[in-house]
Amino acid sequence: MENSINCHVNELARNIFNELTNLDRNTFSIIRINCEKLSKNGELCFLTNRQVWNACVPKGIDNLPPKGILEYYVKNKNANGNCSTYDEIVQKAFSLLEAKSQEWSLQINSFSLQNERLCLFLNRTQALSLAIKNAINNGFLYGQKALGDESYTFRIQVDDESELSNQRLYFLKEFFENILKLQGYRISTEKSDNNYILTTKSEGIIKENYKKIVCGVVKNPENKSKEKCTTWNSYLTGKKEELKKLNSHKYQNDDKEEDDEENIKQIATIGVKFAFLSVKPSRCVLLKKFQTSDDTMKEAAFILYNTARIKAILNKYEEKVIDAKYPKLLNIDDIDFSCLSQEEEWELVFNYILQYPEMVMGCVKQKPSLEACPQYICSFLSRLCQHFSVYYRRSRVLVDGYSHLMPTVMARIYLLRSLLIVLENSLSIFGITPMSKM
Repeated sequence: MENSINCHVNELARNIFNELTNLDRNTFSIIRINCEKLSKNGELCFLTNRQVWNACVPKGIDNLPPKGILEYYVKNKNANGNCSTYDEIVQKAFSLLEAKSQEWSLQINSFSLQNERLCLFLNRTQALSLAIKNAINNGFLYGQKALGDESYTFRIQVDDESELSNQRLYFLKEFFENILKLQGYRISTEKSDNNYILTTKSEGIIKENYKKIVCGVVKNPENKSKEKCTTWNSYLTGKKEELKKLNSHKYQNDDKEEDDEENIKQIATIGVKFAFLSVKPSRCVLLKKFQTSDDTMKEAAFILYNTARIKAILNKYEEKVIDAKYPKLLNIDDIDFSCLSQEEEWELVFNYILQYPEMVMGCVKQKPSLEACPQYICSFLSRLCQHFSVYYRRSRVLVDGYSHLMPTVMARIYLLRSLLIVLENSLSIFGITPMSKM
């Protein structure tokens, strides 16, 4: 495992900022990372005018030339000798950035200037290869930082009034422990460097040397007060019955009744966990009324379904290899990732595979106080599966086994393998093992 999580996209934004300003800073929000319309707007972009960069250079706006940061950059590099027009300044600035990016993990390939915004486009083949190989080679360790010495301990102050609120505390404790493990911290059952108690009570005495994390309660949908009557088992049973009604066409085989019952229980449990964790921990969770459409439950099932679908495609490929309909999958170093030329493929890699480690790092904020953001993972997984579903409808992965099609098939198999790693690793942060079939 690598010594640190490779946040390649944030690292690129920081490198661009530092190169333009000749400063070494970790704050680089002025460089925007795009997530949509990448073919038009580039993967990264930034405004070039003086006002935007005023606070980012020594002596501020007085030290910025009239044309803004690009002219400043070119002058600092003593490369403005042959630049008589702004277009020439822009071209020279890009040439310098492009050459410098050859030293970085992600490389810049082209640019466009849209009004005062410089849009930068990555070398996609290089980035595709980097992202997919990182995910495949690290597997379940992808996104995980090497273990350090600092430790955390989490305990729960039981909420005696509300079994559902109490269950949410246990879900949040599990999340805190799993996400901090990924970030390289040790989790202890004894007192440690950082000791926290998760509670629903804003007042009251807690153990010495422990800090309090106040979490929102689970509320009744009718009176909007803390739910005190519904037990965990009864609520879960109600969700299981809802699932059975929604999927009555699937669960009519008496021979598989036991398996179906276990599947329904697992989907219901995961759905409730998603509902409890998709809300910011400090905020309350409002239960959905029974017989009311539960979007979170559907979302969780959709994520599990797409995870199972990817597994099924990968298994089907292996079956075709055994049946001699497909050749054996080549080593990843022999794959031509330029075959992944569809825009949906690039968006899946750039937004989800490449940026998964950065999402992991953003799920816990250490300052000014410890704050968990499990809702980020729910949103990340939902968007990933929506994008994959669109891609899958438009693109066949397992086409006929003609030799000229196999480079694309194999590149897509590795794409799906890396997506599966990201999905399974994300779900494991919630303590969820995905189902092999739905």
